[in-house]
Amino acid sequence: MAPESKEALRAKFRELTRQKEDLEVRIAAAAARLDAPGGPGPTAPLVDAEGFPRADVGDLAAARRDRHALACWTNDHKALMREVEAVVHALMAVEQGGGAAGRGGAGAEDGAGPAKIEAGEAAAAPVAAAATAQQQQQQQQQQQQQQQQSYAPFAIVGDVAPCSPAAAAGMRVGDLILSLAGVDASAAGAAGVAATTGATTAEAGGGGGGEAAARPLLDQAAAALAAGEGQRVACAVLREGRRVALELTPRRWAGRGLLGCHLRALALPSGGGEDRGGGDGGGDRGDRGDRGDRGNGA
Repeated sequence: MAPESKEALRAKFRELTRQKEDLEVRIAAAAARLDAPGGPGPTAPLVDAEGFPRADVGDLAAARRDRHALACWTNDHKALMREVEAVVHALMAVEQGGGAAGRGGAGAEDGAGPAKIEAGEAAAAPVAAAATAQQQQQQQQQQQQQQQQSYAPFAIVGDVAPCSPAAAAGMRVGDLILSLAGVDASAAGAAGVAATTGATTAEAGGGGGGEAAARPLLDQAAAALAAGEGQRVACAVLREGRRVALELTPRRWAGRGLLGCHLRALALPSGGGEDRGGGDGGGDRGDRGDRGDRGNGA
């Protein structure tokens, strides 16, 4: 099979670039609809803690369609970028082969120098375009991973003592902790290093790897609360499918601990789509209430 000509390769590159730009427009439009008010975002769960459809999502069917289309278009974009890369390599091979033939046949003709420069510029343009597209794709994947981590709750409120700082801030039993004192599930990667020490602070029982990864987050939050005693700290919870912002002030009060609430670790997602997993974190094994009452801030 004869190799394609330079003109044919350039035409193919232009067509692939057009298809790539069309896909990127579709991907951006679908992501914008999912991130719009009333949308669930690209990775957030579509059900609440009890497994019912989220009440704050305007059109669940449309959200599912957009998520499916977004996944398909993202895969198509990856395949298209592989085709672009192959065409770029073929074009560079043709350009280099043409330059070598020109040097062998024409020798030191006056037009050889400018022709070589023009060929190099023509080959460099597709390479730069492909590199830019790959960088954009990597950035998009990183943003999606960060969004997925930041949406994941890592603890559940098992009990709130009356007249406690937690009660005064509006915390309720069943609230799913998304962030507390600057700690959220995006820190699970760093916290996972400390997961091996979790057994020294947990009671007897069993639990999954996701739950073990969440326990160090409770330790980090407890340390942050103790360090910020008497100061206001931010807390975000998932309540009946809605994100609720709270403001807590860890302090000494008539009861035990700095907040007077009972927290249990939840299993963190291992990179899946809509399954938070973990339930109540393996029962009482991940319970941080007693640790908090002993002075770690809960």
